[in-house]
Amino acid sequence: MKVEDLITDNAISIAFDNTNFGGQPFRDVISENLKNVSLGYSIGRTAKVCLNELGLIFCYNHGEEVTNVGLKYLEILESSN
Repeated sequence: MKVEDLITDNAISIAFDNTNFGGQPFRDVISENLKNVSLGYSIGRTAKVCLNELGLIFCYNHGEEVTNVGLKYLEILESSN
């Protein structure tokens, strides 16, 4: 399985519509920020909203947690390295 099978490019286009990450590919933004959340680090608001919309993280009060889908995404990334 590839990450593209889990989260489609179309879903990413919708979630990241009208955002600006300095030309960084959105899949790179996803992997970088998802790893940060899994390690307990804070991420930016726009990235947080996008990852939440994609179902990769769950946001509550002042924290975030990686969902099962997010854990699978990270697992696929790790296995591809």
